[in-house]
Amino acid sequence: MISPTYLTDTKMAETGKVVAMPNLDPIISIRSSYKGFSPPEQRCADLILHSAQAVTQMSITDFAIKADTSEATVVRFCKKLGFPGYPKLRIALATNVGFRAGITINDENEIELGISHDDSTSEIISKVGSSASMTIAMTSQLVNAETLDSLTEALYEARTIGAFGAGASGLVAADISYKFNRLGHACVHWADHHAALTSISTLREGDVLFLVSHSGNTPETIAVATEFKNRGVLIAVITNSPRSGLAQVADFLFLTQAERNVVRVGATVSRIAQLLIVDCIAIAAARRSWEISRAALTDASAAIERQINYKDWLYEGSIASATESLGG
Repeated sequence: MISPTYLTDTKMAETGKVVAMPNLDPIISIRSSYKGFSPPEQRCADLILHSAQAVTQMSITDFAIKADTSEATVVRFCKKLGFPGYPKLRIALATNVGFRAGITINDENEIELGISHDDSTSEIISKVGSSASMTIAMTSQLVNAETLDSLTEALYEARTIGAFGAGASGLVAADISYKFNRLGHACVHWADHHAALTSISTLREGDVLFLVSHSGNTPETIAVATEFKNRGVLIAVITNSPRSGLAQVADFLFLTQAERNVVRVGATVSRIAQLLIVDCIAIAAARRSWEISRAALTDASAAIERQINYKDWLYEGSIASATESLGG
């Protein structure tokens, strides 16, 4: 098994070590990790959030002056975001500023995804579609093929698979269970963390537990992760935050790139990003055990077909009986 695909953490940033993730959107990463930055780093973050276009034209010296900090702090800040230095951050920012043309950031009138309360229906459709497309494009670039291959091997060897997510993430966890059960794997989904914890003996050492959390810091999900990991269960995490608590305990880490506002209508594009990763994992797992998966899918389709035919027979029989009773 390969080591978890951590992006970076404070100690790594301080020592200059960093796992570069050049496809990250700096703005999404900043907003996801903002609370974990030091005051000087938050000034760097604020400068980017409020003047992204201008920053793409600044040298590191100009940036440090504008942020009222040192160039060393700027470099440290870049590494915390997953970039080896300021030039790479600036290139990524320039790319994504163009990607984000027309999308409002942190507007007090924003409902979600850059959508204002006075936008027309056509504008809502356009913005939701653009945000979903951008999220899919960026998230797909972050899926690490080596991590995915390693996870599929673990899933192939696992006796039982588990899946949990709190709130809207629970919908994604349920989808994981549905997909793997249909592929012939025994997969358990828990709707709340108490159910997961009281069923802890369901998974044994070497089994795999999927945990889904946009923030990566949901207390209930971290509690589940801790208990199952102590049992020797392998933890596969889907999250938007590489520096979160869940990311730190993951054996297999899959990052999404999706906007999330403090006030939201729903999970929207964050759920789309999570489901994209689930689809990648499920298809890769089906390929790894294709004969088993193909047989399971055939059995599932046959069972559904039998039920459809049975219902048709019942319906047609009831019509015939009713006709006879009416003297027809």
